[in-house]
Amino acid sequence: MLLVALQAIGASNVVLGLAHVFLWRVFAWTRETKRLSPLTARVFAVHTFFVAFVLVLLGALALLHADLLVAPSALGRLVCGATAVFWLLRLLAQPFVFDPVLLLESRWRAPLRIVASTYFATCTLVFAWAFENQP
Repeated sequence: MLLVALQAIGASNVVLGLAHVFLWRVFAWTRETKRLSPLTARVFAVHTFFVAFVLVLLGALALLHADLLVAPSALGRLVCGATAVFWLLRLLAQPFVFDPVLLLESRWRAPLRIVASTYFATCTLVFAWAFENQP
């Protein structure tokens, strides 16, 4: 069951990482970054790329090598624990960093926030489960 959960989360992480290409357009980040200084705009773009890249890498690891994450090893424990913390921090960032600046009256943002928070919580729980299964 844990292997299937890790693989499902891995597949969804890959999709989320690749979806950043579309998120760039959906959130009109090209228009938004024009209001920034050139350096800040480039930092934002590079950080967005690296977040997407990390999501694809972590997702591919969980999708293609979930067995290595659950096999007893210090590295598997470290990767699962660190990834659980990564997702927990992203889950906490939603209400404390993003929600205060979003247009709360927007019709599509409230459901999106709920879906995103549920996804972040699920990722946290699956990697924490894998971490806890390590000896």
